[in-house]
Amino acid sequence: MLKMKRLLLTSICLIVFSFATHSQTSISKNIFKSKNYLAFIQSHAKEILQDSSSKFVLNMIAQIANQFIYTSDFIYVATLDTIYKNADGYIGEALDEAGEAIFNKNFNSFFNYVFKNRTNKDSKIKDFFIEVGSYVLSEAEDRSGKRIELTKYMMRFARINKYSSQKIMYLKELESKFDETILD
Repeated sequence: MLKMKRLLLTSICLIVFSFATHSQTSISKNIFKSKNYLAFIQSHAKEILQDSSSKFVLNMIAQIANQFIYTSDFIYVATLDTIYKNADGYIGEALDEAGEAIFNKNFNSFFNYVFKNRTNKDSKIKDFFIEVGSYVLSEAEDRSGKRIELTKYMMRFARINKYSSQKIMYLKELESKFDETILD
C-alpha cells in the first residue's frame, strides 16, 4: 500500500512538473507560484526526493529558488529548507547552486528568513545559509580576498536595510562559520 501511494505521489509530481516545464500556457508559468503545490512539496519532500527523477528534482529546486529571488515570499525558501532537511548526494549540490543564486540576487530576504527562524529547532535554514556562504567562498581562487568581499557585501545590506545590532551580530556569527574548504 505504501509503495503504491509513493508511486502515485511521484507520478502526480512528474505530470505536474512536465506540464509546467513543457507547456507555454499561463498555468505552466504559475505552477510554482501555487501555495498548494509548495505545501504539497513541503509535506512530501522525502518521498518526492526519493522517488522522482533527478532531472525533476533539480529543475524543481531551480524553479523554487527563482521564484524566491523574484518574489521574496518566504514560502519558497521554507520549501527549500524542507528539501535541504531531506536531501543527500546530488541534491545537495543543486541546493548549493540555488542557494548561491539566492545569496547573490536576494540576500536581504534570504537573511531575513534565516534570522526570523534562528530559534526554530525544526528549521535547517541556518545550516543551509552557512553551507551556501561556504560554497561561495570555496569556489573563489583568492579565498581570503573573496571573504573580505563577501563581508563587505553582507555589511552593505546590513547598513542599507538598517539591521539591528542583534541582527548584525547574528550575521557575523554565521559568517564566522563559513568554511572555504568545504569543497576541498
